[in-house]
Formats: sequence, structure tokens, C-alpha cells
Amino acid sequence: MTGLGEPKRCMTSLPTFLCRVFFLGLLAVFFALILIGCAVETTPTAPAATHGLPATWTLTPSPADTATATTTPITPTTIPAETATYIPPQAAQTRLPDVYTPIERLEHFTTLENLQPTMIDDQRGWALGGKLGDTRHILITKDGGWTWREVTPPAEAPSGRFESGAAAYFLDATHAWVVFHDRYLNSHSAAPVMVWRTQDGGESWTPGPPLNLQGLDGFIVGQDKMIFTDTLNGWIFASVPVPPHGGDGRTTIFHTTDGGNIWRRLDFAAAGDGRLLNSIREEKFVLSSGGLGFAQIPDGLPPYILWTQDGGRRWSKIELPTPDWAPDFFDVPSSSIGCLSEDSEMLPNGTALILISCRNADTYAVGLALYRSFDGAQTWQAMAVPEDDGWRIQIHFLDDENGWIAGSGIYRTRDGGQTWQTVKNVGWDYIPTFQFVDQQHGWATVLRYVDKVEHWAFVRTEDGGRTWTQLVPRVIVESD
Repeated sequence: MTGLGEPKRCMTSLPTFLCRVFFLGLLAVFFALILIGCAVETTPTAPAATHGLPATWTLTPSPADTATATTTPITPTTIPAETATYIPPQAAQTRLPDVYTPIERLEHFTTLENLQPTMIDDQRGWALGGKLGDTRHILITKDGGWTWREVTPPAEAPSGRFESGAAAYFLDATHAWVVFHDRYLNSHSAAPVMVWRTQDGGESWTPGPPLNLQGLDGFIVGQDKMIFTDTLNGWIFASVPVPPHGGDGRTTIFHTTDGGNIWRRLDFAAAGDGRLLNSIREEKFVLSSGGLGFAQIPDGLPPYILWTQDGGRRWSKIELPTPDWAPDFFDVPSSSIGCLSEDSEMLPNGTALILISCRNADTYAVGLALYRSFDGAQTWQAMAVPEDDGWRIQIHFLDDENGWIAGSGIYRTRDGGQTWQTVKNVGWDYIPTFQFVDQQHGWATVLRYVDKVEHWAFVRTEDGGRTWTQLVPRVIVESD
């Protein structure tokens, strides 16, 4: 009992204020322990870091396949071939041979009769063109294509047995590249060829060192055979004809990774890739960033493409699938004109498109199918499109959803090609160039035959293709 009475004795024997201090201290310790216990019980464990998309982002689903789309993807069959190796560039030459002559500038108010435009927006654009028979001039416009100013580099172009030409690629409003070429020079020996580049909209140009043409008997670059995917990475797909009459030659690829300062030549094995590439003539090469791309092949039933995933060092052959809605699409008679690759393109995100036509020479019936790929041209689906009897039909897509087809009529899709609307019947016979920069503004170079006479026109639309205005493009020479 003595021990139990100690607190009471403390309260009575010690000074009152000391006992109160002792008692309050015990209470403070007691409540502190309670609070710590509550904190430990109610504090949740920190969640593990997540690797998903931020809350403000959403994933866009892939467009659904339609009933008319081929549901079985076609995967490529790789053609056995050795990996291409690079041939280094030749040493720069101090002077050009005497067979080169300066390119004369176009005179003030010259009408441009041959224009291959690439518009950047609704006002600014580039073009390769000039008078009929001369397409070596580089031009820019700042008023939607009405007037053009010449910015041709201070080059000396070849003038050999055959008329010289030029190829160009216009990446944006400031970056462009151009190469001048001829079939044969100096008794069928290849002459030096240089690529000119500008980074200021054509105000100044810089030439690169001569391309390595050792062992080549000629050098020709088509309109759609120079490609840049950004300011550094570019390709040239050159046709090398067999002298003395051209004939079927072979394709040679040049590649740059520094904006065109140095070009390396891809050397293919005699069999495999090189042999396949030789079958390409005037068709397009298209590439996206990362080296994914393909080349159109006009021959063969069913039609096929050549596919690359490493910037052209290796190529695979891919046969295009037969459309589900037309199992006899490729069953054309021996007298038929056959199937052609009308046009193709690849969007920056890797979406690829090819328009295929099959024509019957007996009935003149034309069948069309749009092939679409979402994985960089590796697998394809066939989609139905409106019938058109034009002899050169073009396609142009702004993105995965919005696109046009241009032939004798203008057709538009807003759902990636699943449905089409006829915009206008234009009656064009041939369309070398066709482009939109947004959903309203577009341009085309077109040909119509009237009483068997050719009539060329450069036209523009500002309402998505419903109406077209003919422009008379002229050269404006600025006064000093």
C-alpha cells in the first residue's frame, strides 16, 4: 500500500506548482505518442512512378477498316542480296570542263510555260520550270503563284548531245537543293555533277563536291527522284542509261547525312537489290524520317513495290494484295494496257498511299484501287475509290484523314479514304502536278486536248477544289 500512496504524498508534501509541472509533462508525452501513432497509421505508402501518358494526353485509335478494305496484311518477302556499301565522294575539282555553259536568266515578264511547283503555304512556294523544253530555272513566289522571281544558282550546266535538265527538292521556305545533269558528255563519259543547296530561300547557294560517277556512263535525275526528309538527310536516285541510245540502264543511289555537303554512293551487288532497282524508270521514290520508304514498280501482275527500312541500303519486294471487293481486279486480258501505278506519297508519320489503275484496251474500262499502309509501307490494305477515266490520276493527302484524287474529276475524302465525295468534274486529260497546302488552297498543272491540240494550264483553288482559277505565271525581275 505504501507504493500506491506515493503520488498522493507528492501532491501533499511537495510544493503544489512542482507537482503540476510534473503532471503536465506526463500528459504532453502521452498525447505526443498518440499523435505519432495516428500519423503512422494514416499516411499512405507513396505510389510507384507510372510510365503512361500525361492526364492531358489522349491516344488516337487507328482508323477502322472498312468493308471494302483488304483485311489480311501482306508482309514483304526479302530478296536475297548483299548489304550495299558506300563509295566515297571524288575529290573536288578546281574548274569545270569547257562543255559546261552558264544558265541564262529569264527575261522580265517571261511567261512560264513549264512549271513544276511546290507550294509551302497559300502564298509562298518554289518551282522548277521555264519555257517549253527548258526546266532548269529555280523560281520562288510570294503571291500564291501569280508572279515568280528567279533564284537559279550561279551554276554552269552541261550542254552535251542531249538537252540538259535539272532536279530539285524544296523542303520548306528556306531550304532547297538542285542538281543539273545531262545524259552524255565527252564521248559518252560522265561529266562532273554537283548538288547546289540554299538555306536562305535562294538568296545564296553553295555547291557540294562532284558526285562520284566513276564507272557510270550517264546521269539523269527525274522530277521525283531527289528526296530530303529533314535539313540533313537526303537521297538522289539517278538513272544511268546505257549508251548510245539510252535504253534500260540501272539505278544508282546517292545519300547525304550533312545537308548535301558530302554525298556517298551506294554500291549494290550485281544480283538482288541492284537488279530490282533497275526496273524503275519514271516512277516515284518516297521516304519518311528514319529511312522507311518504297519505290513504285509499273510492271508485273499483281503490281509490287520495293520497300526499304534503312534508307535504301536493302530492298524487299512486296506484292500488293488483290482487293476483296474485286477478286478479278488483276485478271486483265493479254491485249490490255495492264496495271499502272498512277501516283504515290508518304506522309511524315509513315502513312503510305499508292493509287493503282488497271485498264482494258478493248473496253477502255478503268479500275482504280487506293492502297494504304500505316506502318511505313510494310503492310497494305486496298480501298475502293471513285471511277475515273483520266490518263494521269494524282492523289494528295494532308494527313491520315483529309485527301483528294484528281483526274477528269476532283474527289475528296475526310475519313482516310473510306468514303469519297465528288467535288467537281473538270475534264482534265493529264495532271503532272497536284498539291494542297491546307483544306482550301490547292494548285495543279493540267493538260487538256482540244481538237487534238495540247492546252496547258496552271490553276489554283481557294475552296477545296470546287472552283479553279487559271493563273498566267510570269517572271518578275527586280530592278537594282
